[in-house]
Amino acid sequence: MVRAMKRPWRREVSSRDTLNVNQSCQITVMSGECTMTTSRRPSNEIEAGEQEAKALLEHASALRASGHVEQELATYDEVVRRYGGSPETGLATAVATALERKARALAQIQGRADEALAVYDDLIRLYGGRTEIGLATLVGQRHF
Repeated sequence: MVRAMKRPWRREVSSRDTLNVNQSCQITVMSGECTMTTSRRPSNEIEAGEQEAKALLEHASALRASGHVEQELATYDEVVRRYGGSPETGLATAVATALERKARALAQIQGRADEALAVYDDLIRLYGGRTEIGLATLVGQRHF
């Protein structure tokens, strides 16, 4: 049985803040800009992209927990903008995660259900044919 764990980095995000993602990665937020630093060097560009995408997703989660929904949505858009065309499984999973979370967030906002459906349609269009278990699971998660 898997238990949900509380994530200590979920807290109010101020105009200048540092969020620790894990032992080797932190996100610094300054004036709406998000910068990731890591103590472990990525072995290649794909791994670097995966780390950055993960940091952006963690940042979006912190924004959601702080009630900054529009900034959260913009962060998901940034993940899609940076990595949307990438065929690598890790990056594709990050993009699919961003789309799924964005759709879920939009569905919870009064009057934005149509936008949520459009994002789900994008998710299915981009990743519906992928067979990797993580991607297939994300594509199958429709929450409304």
